Amino acid sequence: MRVLAFGYSEKELVKNQINDDLVIIGLVAIRDDVRPSAKDAIRQVQEAGIQVVMITGDRLETAVAIAKDAGLLKNESDRALSSAQLNQMSDEEVKAILPQIRVIARALPTDKSRMVRLCQEMNLVVGMTGDGVNDSPALKRADVGFAMGSGTEAAKEAGKIVILDDNFSSIKDAIWYGRTIYHNILKFCKFQLVINVTAVVVSAVAPFLGIEEPLKVTHLLFVNLVMDGLGAMMLGNEPALSKYMKEAPRRRDEGIISKDMMTQIGFMGIWLVILSFLFLKLPVITNLFDNKAQHLTAYFVLFIFSALFNGFNVRDERFGIFKRLNENPDFLKVFFIIMLVQIMIVNAAAIPFQVFIWIGKMFSCIPFGAKGWIVTVLLSMTMIPVDCLRKISVWLWKIGEVFMMKIVVAIDSLKGSLTSIQAGEAIEKGIKKVDLEAEVVIKPLADGGEGTVDALVDGMGGNMEFIKVTGPAGKPVLAKYGIIRPANPDMEEASTAIMEMSQAAGITQVTDKERNPLYTTTYGVGQMIVDAIHKGCGRFIMGIGGSATNDGGVGMLQALGYDFLDKDGNQIKHGAIGLKDLVQIKDDKAIPELKDCEFHIACDVTNPLCGEQGCSVIFGPQKGATEQMIKDMDHWLADYAKIRKRKLYKSRCR
Repeated sequence: MRVLAFGYSEKELVKNQINDDLVIIGLVAIRDDVRPSAKDAIRQVQEAGIQVVMITGDRLETAVAIAKDAGLLKNESDRALSSAQLNQMSDEEVKAILPQIRVIARALPTDKSRMVRLCQEMNLVVGMTGDGVNDSPALKRADVGFAMGSGTEAAKEAGKIVILDDNFSSIKDAIWYGRTIYHNILKFCKFQLVINVTAVVVSAVAPFLGIEEPLKVTHLLFVNLVMDGLGAMMLGNEPALSKYMKEAPRRRDEGIISKDMMTQIGFMGIWLVILSFLFLKLPVITNLFDNKAQHLTAYFVLFIFSALFNGFNVRDERFGIFKRLNENPDFLKVFFIIMLVQIMIVNAAAIPFQVFIWIGKMFSCIPFGAKGWIVTVLLSMTMIPVDCLRKISVWLWKIGEVFMMKIVVAIDSLKGSLTSIQAGEAIEKGIKKVDLEAEVVIKPLADGGEGTVDALVDGMGGNMEFIKVTGPAGKPVLAKYGIIRPANPDMEEASTAIMEMSQAAGITQVTDKERNPLYTTTYGVGQMIVDAIHKGCGRFIMGIGGSATNDGGVGMLQALGYDFLDKDGNQIKHGAIGLKDLVQIKDDKAIPELKDCEFHIACDVTNPLCGEQGCSVIFGPQKGATEQMIKDMDHWLADYAKIRKRKLYKSRCR
């Protein structure tokens, strides 16, 4: 937010001085909103397990407001620090709270370099964005430096990637495609290592079984020259999958070959070795060929075709091995090109030209019959069902682990003590003391009071909004509510706001001395509703538990434009005390958008407004009401209900 002041003076203006007769005539506020695409990109990056930290030269208050709007500051545990606060802490202290840091304001160039260094010392991979000369050291030191296209040449030189459109969503795309490239490299490694492992084992063991050179030198050269280069083309252009952005980041010291990857390479390598010796030794197969030369030629075909069919296996860790082939046309092109080249090499000797005869001799290949081809191709295709059996086994094993180890903790907040998340974290610590391997999932739970917004926004995938409103005691408080956008943005459907009274009028917002329902107000609740309407919300889910008020919602309605007047035509006071003077209710100034809004109340009580089970009698004591207050408030609320009823009757008559 930038504010410009306009004024005039009768005296001549002097630079860097303010005249004593200056008269302010107006203020202009300029707000540069966070791009909607940036909010969505930040959310996706966070879902990818990447911690986003905003390091800025702005004031702490400004930085916090922007961070909340962008979705960086969402939880109570999230930390926003100034440069001065950061520099008062030791490296070890910073490392201890680093996972909770979201904002560093009034930052110096040394702060940026320090944060990069500390993250790397914790074996974290660090990406850094910047556009100025002062950002250059941190950009250079980071594992990946993202320089802005509009930035200085020094920043571009220091960075490894230049973001031409200066958009955070481009950084999200860079992460996505970077992960895609990494996965494609892993796919090629699995593809190639199965071939190499099999070739080494077969070549080493075959002489002990009476088989001389099952794979000739030229065969191995063909594998290295053709399968390596063309295999890289097959798997290097695999499409970017959305699931890559759901994976947890890898540590700096994490090896490229994981346990699952090693299992697949070993399993398929062993099967290809077994298949090789079955093909080379079983009489039922050897009898399909006229001589040993045909038999070894067929084995060369089996080896290459098996590797090609295994290329489908490495495309997906589960069972979608044939999905998205249309997005990688090079895969099938290369697949059939290698097959065609292989067929041409085998049958080259049958062509009565010297060059083809020479090719056949070079690769020690001679043509063989149709039966041999059918059996060879079918056996090579077994690579696919065998790997599917492996994947089924792994899948069943992981399901068993989930059933044995996964624990979901969903507990309501402890009023005035712990939030739902904090209570869940305490339970998780207790579980971990018993079983360190247990997977604990914490989900927020609420009954309409504190935590309702967190629970519903978390479950429905919404965004959090923050606004300063009038608190129950009349002091400003920072309230939050959630917005659930329509699933289809093109549909003319209003967004849904998730609110709880406790954010603006909660009992935890007042001290024990301030607990007095005669003077506490719901005015801030109305301010939240107005803000949500201006942001496109037409549906409201309101949690009404945990309040410090007993004004019958009058304060809320006043904020929405309703007039609650005394006998002199003046607005009544805030709090239940104002109901004593209520004579008339007018709605001619109420905001017009209200008539199109839909409200749903989240509440776990069924108490009426007045009487022995009414809100004053049952809930008044916890809000600080005495017996006399309870009697008075019950009486005033009854009169309020009568006045409201008369108002409704007159409205209907008109």
